Amino acid sequence: METSSAIFIGRFQPLHKGHLYALKYVAKRHAKFLIVIGSAQKKGKRNPFSVQTRKKMLNAVLRRNKLQAKIKILKDYSSNEKWVREFQKLAGNATCVYSNNSLVKKLCKKAGFSVVPIPFYKRYKYYATLIRERMHGKKSWKQLVPKEVLEIISS
Repeated sequence: METSSAIFIGRFQPLHKGHLYALKYVAKRHAKFLIVIGSAQKKGKRNPFSVQTRKKMLNAVLRRNKLQAKIKILKDYSSNEKWVREFQKLAGNATCVYSNNSLVKKLCKKAGFSVVPIPFYKRYKYYATLIRERMHGKKSWKQLVPKEVLEIISS
C-alpha cells in the first residue's frame, strides 16, 4: 500500500456499484484517501442529486464497507485554471488522482499530479448516465446501486 495520499473525484449522480468498486480499488492502494465530489452546485436532469444527498450516499457506503476516507466538495468553474486552483487547495498534500474523466486527467496531469485510471467494473451496466435514464424512464435500476444509496434515494 502506498503512503502518499490519493484523491478520487466523481460526480456520483448517483453513486452506483461501479463507484463502490472504484472506492475499494483506491482504498486498497492508499493509506490516506480523499473523495472529492465534483460539480457541487449543478442541479438538473444530468445532475439530479444535490451535493448534500451525494455526500450522504458516500458516507453511508463508506460506513457500510468500512472504508476510511474524507469527503470534500468542489464546484465547477467556467475557467479550467480556477478549477485547478480550487482542486489544488482541496488536495492538500495528495500526489495521486484517480479518475477516468478525460478533462480531469488532463488538468491534473498538467498541474503535476500523478493520474491513475480506475479499471471499470461491468461498465456496460454500472454507469450513472444509464442509471439516470432508467430512473427517468421508469425502468429497472434499483439493483445497480448499493442498498444504502437506494434507501437514501427512496426516502
